[in-house]
Amino acid sequence: MRITAAFVTTVLAVCAATAYAVEPDTAPQVYKVEAPHLTPEDCAFDRDNERWFQSNLYRGYIHVANADGSAFDITIPHVSSPQPFGTPYQLAGLSLNHPTKPTRLYGVAKDRQAFVFKSSDPTQSVSPNGANRFVAYDLPVDANSQPAWSVRLDRVQDRLAKKLGGKARPFGPVDSVQDKDGNSYVVFALGAPAIAKIDPSGKSIEAWSIEAPKSSRLPRVGYTGISYDAESNRLIAYGGPRTLTMFDLSSKTPSTPIPVKIEGSLRVSAITAAEKINLVQSTDGTGPRLMATNAPYVYSFRSTSKSNPWSTVSYKQYTREEFKNNGLTVVCEANFKGASGKRERQIYAQGAYFSEGANSDRKEWPLYKLPGSLLTA
Repeated sequence: MRITAAFVTTVLAVCAATAYAVEPDTAPQVYKVEAPHLTPEDCAFDRDNERWFQSNLYRGYIHVANADGSAFDITIPHVSSPQPFGTPYQLAGLSLNHPTKPTRLYGVAKDRQAFVFKSSDPTQSVSPNGANRFVAYDLPVDANSQPAWSVRLDRVQDRLAKKLGGKARPFGPVDSVQDKDGNSYVVFALGAPAIAKIDPSGKSIEAWSIEAPKSSRLPRVGYTGISYDAESNRLIAYGGPRTLTMFDLSSKTPSTPIPVKIEGSLRVSAITAAEKINLVQSTDGTGPRLMATNAPYVYSFRSTSKSNPWSTVSYKQYTREEFKNNGLTVVCEANFKGASGKRERQIYAQGAYFSEGANSDRKEWPLYKLPGSLLTA
């Protein structure tokens, strides 16, 4: 089935889903991760060890699901709880420091009430000053692993606000990414489009980038996701003031936001349910793709400028019936065996089923296979 560019959308029929106790022989159309109360807002795939790291939003655990069906949870001090709302935090984002042979796993925990908005004014959070935390784990991990370090973000939020003269304070951190030197960049979805930079030791926390929020984008005026392209040494943030924002880390002003021109009819006004963005290599040698979610759609962005990577992009768009009600949040890689019996790269989309709430009794969380054409020209 051909996936066309721009706003032409292909919808596949509902596929029969099967839960797996062991790894399937070939890449399934639907793969169900079995974990009670998971509510996965983010996913990072360790292809070398064939395992997914998933963020348990309401209970704050890192769920580790292996392709063979085995799994365990990592408890994050101060963040995790057996019951929802047992701590001040929710686990929003995860990232690995390298796409292959990663040595670090990072987690972003936000205030549990940051995304609760006032009934009298739905553009305003009831808790703009709550606790936020950023945590690092050395790999490999097991159920008893402890963080290499864990830091609060409130002071850097204050410093970011001062850069705008105190007119806006960023809050609601939701995602992070690491550059080739191991520095982390944490994005804030609320208050203002802002990024904090943390060095690999967790000791240096910099108020790295902030711009004035646009009232037309309330309440999610900030970035909802961030990715890194090592080849061009550029960060690309998703959502907030514009669909894509690029940062050139090799320039003299690396923290300056650069709007990305999108070829086609996609406008920021259509980005009303932005979640995560991840960089995935193409399967035909045509350069990496940025895979982003905006329920019920998945976008595949491709850089179209060789001289100035990610300054302009084209895109493809895809959806399926399940994405209308699964709380679509993230595109994650996999490497199940192909028809030849050899491992092949695939991409899957997953949702958090937000509408079911924190006390949902759901035990299975489907990963839906995406068309391979999203990774080809």
